[in-house]
Amino acid sequence: MEHVKELISAYIDHELSDSERLLVENHLTTCKECQSLAKELSLMSQQITNYYQSVDVPDDFEQKVFADLNGLASDQISDNKTLKWIAIFASVLLLVVFLASFSPIVLMIVGLASSFFTIMYSLIRIIPLIITQIPYLTGGSMMLAFFVMLLSVWSLRHLLVR
Repeated sequence: MEHVKELISAYIDHELSDSERLLVENHLTTCKECQSLAKELSLMSQQITNYYQSVDVPDDFEQKVFADLNGLASDQISDNKTLKWIAIFASVLLLVVFLASFSPIVLMIVGLASSFFTIMYSLIRIIPLIITQIPYLTGGSMMLAFFVMLLSVWSLRHLLVR
């Protein structure tokens, strides 16, 4: 028979249907492991109940809680007013931007910005190519320096020989 561990807590709290309750009770008569778990959970439930019954709650506790909840509700109302003003401001700003977008100056600025971003995008795409070519650039620079040195030596020899 399968264990009913997942139902034992609900059994102790009287949360099971009649069929589930009978299933757990029948299983507990034969399974020592589940009996032990049920006793442990029952003891823990009893200890928690005893502890909460020993806690002294002030008489005006409920009134204070409701007063705090009412205070939170009024704070939310003022937050909603703030959000309403932010939404109105954003809408007006969006309308101004939309209407200004048809201005020739704005269209020119947008065109320049588009060109700028196109150039920047092209440069960003070229940088990896340049980096991959660095070994060739270094080799080419060394060859050029060597050629310039040879040309200098040749030129000095011709100047000194004359």
